[in-house]
Amino acid sequence: MVVCPSEIVPPLIIQLSGKDERFDVAVCPHRHTYIYTLAIPYQPIISLQVGETLLIDLPVNRYPAFKGEILMSTLLKDEDDYIVQWIEYHRRLGVDRFILYDNSGNGTLEKKVESYIDEGTVLLIKWVYPLYLPVSGRSGQTTQQNHSIYAFPDAKYIGLFDVDEYVNPQMGFRRIDDLLESILSCLAFDYNNIGTFRLLSKHFVCPTTDESGYKFLETYTCGPLLTNSYEKNFVIPRNVQTFSVHTLTLGKHIYTISERLLRFNHYIFLNKPDRGRDDTPCENDRTITRHLSFIKRIE
Repeated sequence: MVVCPSEIVPPLIIQLSGKDERFDVAVCPHRHTYIYTLAIPYQPIISLQVGETLLIDLPVNRYPAFKGEILMSTLLKDEDDYIVQWIEYHRRLGVDRFILYDNSGNGTLEKKVESYIDEGTVLLIKWVYPLYLPVSGRSGQTTQQNHSIYAFPDAKYIGLFDVDEYVNPQMGFRRIDDLLESILSCLAFDYNNIGTFRLLSKHFVCPTTDESGYKFLETYTCGPLLTNSYEKNFVIPRNVQTFSVHTLTLGKHIYTISERLLRFNHYIFLNKPDRGRDDTPCENDRTITRHLSFIKRIE
């Protein structure tokens, strides 16, 4: 699998050097990403012919299957201070593993999550590609998202969220899997026909407490539920061909979950001193507190 941003018009043909085996290509309808795939026996290095003339040798990465597991995948850029909180919170909601793509320049993230790597909870991937490109937009993020979808096709669900976004189950549910299974059962949905479960969010703003540690989770002032923007998703990877930041762009059915069952809190001020501090909140939402009993055990 080769993931490529569409900053230039990528070649429509990639094939094994000296052979007729061509990669299939999936083109994101938003024109953000191209994904090339070919099923062959594993080789540590493969020789590719790109277009008519370019020949390159590439090492092939191998990843654990994580079959049937719930994963969270995110791209981080100098956000070391918030990753442990994000992991600890979501593992208590039933997330099995975390795929972290390190786009940082300081080289300190690995040390921060070393214990999680050692126990197998975190898989850290160095992701050195530009976060933003002028044509394809958020190329670092869209390539990260599609890389996860294709690298872990046997995962049950992959949550594509940022580290300032916290999944917030409602209606007494405390585990993500239980809630999604309940939706599938109650609505008689076929897992094989769902591409993604889409979640709506609220922007939490105007923090009034110290933001260090877990203190930012005590910010309850927020804007209204956003119904047409900033959505995030739990994808079923084998049912997705292309994905772009907030939405599935090619694949099977998108199901938007009612906010009465599941939504997420977006703490838009985290690591961004110019955002969310002078907004005018219209609500006070404390529903996340039901999931925060672990904090006192950690602090």
